[in-house]
Amino acid sequence: MEEKSLHAALDDLRVIRQVLDRTADSFRTLAPAFRRMGLVWLCQAVLYTLAVTPDLLTYLFPALYDYLSWTGALVPAAQWSMLPLGIYLVAECILWQRKKPGYVPLNRQLVTLWQFFLLLYLVLFALLQGGMSLAGHAFPMLSSQGGRDLWTAFLICQGFLAFLPVLFPGIPLLITGAMLGEKMLGWLGAAVCALTVFAILAPMVTGFPTVASMPLPLFALNVVIVSAAAFFPPAALLLTARRLGRRQEGA
Repeated sequence: MEEKSLHAALDDLRVIRQVLDRTADSFRTLAPAFRRMGLVWLCQAVLYTLAVTPDLLTYLFPALYDYLSWTGALVPAAQWSMLPLGIYLVAECILWQRKKPGYVPLNRQLVTLWQFFLLLYLVLFALLQGGMSLAGHAFPMLSSQGGRDLWTAFLICQGFLAFLPVLFPGIPLLITGAMLGEKMLGWLGAAVCALTVFAILAPMVTGFPTVASMPLPLFALNVVIVSAAAFFPPAALLLTARRLGRRQEGA
């Protein structure tokens, strides 16, 4: 009787091991998609940074203008670069959706998590960026009262746009870290959320009405955080791909 129980227990362990191995293999098959998205997004982040950051640097250090003035030609490309990137990311989400039935339950949950927050990020980014563009173009043509209303709408859109890194990749990283027991991903998500909230609330918490009115060291720190925010999503995708690709069998 005890021998039968031992054989049954060994059979159960083999079944559990097969499930765990399938899960590990599925994790590794997810890694290339994360890596592709991260690398493509990294190109957009570099282009955006080359086009936008020099204006902030020359504001802080006017002597750099002669060296960075050429980057102004990149501004139109940077403004439109999010459109092809967004189309590519949606295509990746569609491919994920088609492959999802072949994944084990935990991996389907992981894919659904990143799909949901990525698509939500793209939709909100498009709406907020469109709101900022409309308000910015209409502002000079309206009366002072209407202009103030549009300026308020512009600032609201800008504030929510700056908050988007919390939505993606901050929350997906936090949840992924908890789901997989990956503390590094969880701490990275917490850092993204904390830095984003600091960049938004710093002027209010410190008592300065605008970012530009802050003391130079605090203003420079805020500029660095805002500039680095362009790299939060690609860095999160690449690090997640690395962690998934390095997970051991049955992990």
